[in-house]
Parts: sequence; C-alpha cells; structure tokens
Amino acid sequence: MPENLHITLQFLGSVTDTQYQQLVHTTPACQAPSFTLHLDRLGYFPKAQVLWIGARETPPALQQIVHCLGSIMTDCGLQPDTRPYHAHLTLQRKVKKPLLDFQLDSFAWPVTGFVLVRSDTRAEGVKYDILHQWSLQTTD
Repeated sequence: MPENLHITLQFLGSVTDTQYQQLVHTTPACQAPSFTLHLDRLGYFPKAQVLWIGARETPPALQQIVHCLGSIMTDCGLQPDTRPYHAHLTLQRKVKKPLLDFQLDSFAWPVTGFVLVRSDTRAEGVKYDILHQWSLQTTD
C-alpha cells in the first residue's frame, strides 16, 4: 500500500503514556535542515525476505536526526538501535528470489519533516497511523 511507504528512523516498540508524552515534548529538539535523500541502491534481507531500496550515502542531516532521536529514546528508558544507520524503504515482503541484477536510477526524495507513527498489524497487513509530525528547517 503506497500510504505505508516510509523510512524508519528509530523503532520505538511499545511505549507507556508517560514515555509517549516525553517523546512528543522533547523531539522538537531534533532540528536539522531539510535535505534530499537519494535512493540509489536495491537490496534484499534474506532472512526477512524483504526487498528494499536504500541510500548509498546518508545525508548528515539525517544522521543528526537519527542520533538525536536515539538520545531521546535513551532518556525515555527505551533502547535505540545501536547499529550503524542505513536508510531503506521496504518495497516488498515475502520475496523468495529477488531480481537484483539490473540498473537502478537514483530516486530523489525531498525530506522536509518526519513523523511519529503507530503500527497496527492486521490480517491484511500493517496499517500506520501518524500520531505527530515535525518539520525540518527550510533553507531559502
């Protein structure tokens, strides 16, 4: 479903009401300029059977946001992912044999903000609900 396309910055897992309030209150501190993310790499997670498109280069502004969100998670008693961050967008799940040997043109994704979403797993798939959103600094 196109409305489910997203790039995860930090996965929160389950949060309490107190943690949610703290996250919403402190996340505006994660300021960075808007940027363009170039999705130029096709990949596959064999264990999860997920086909994805990602970025060879992570813009500094995106790294800044991910790091800031990780610090806020720690302050809220949550465990951020400590692996190096690589932006990727899931294209398809349950892929047995991906076709990866073709030329991929770069796709430029202008990023002007980010959101906090709640995922709801259903029989027909996952539905994402936006709970809060933040804008990035615009450059004129």
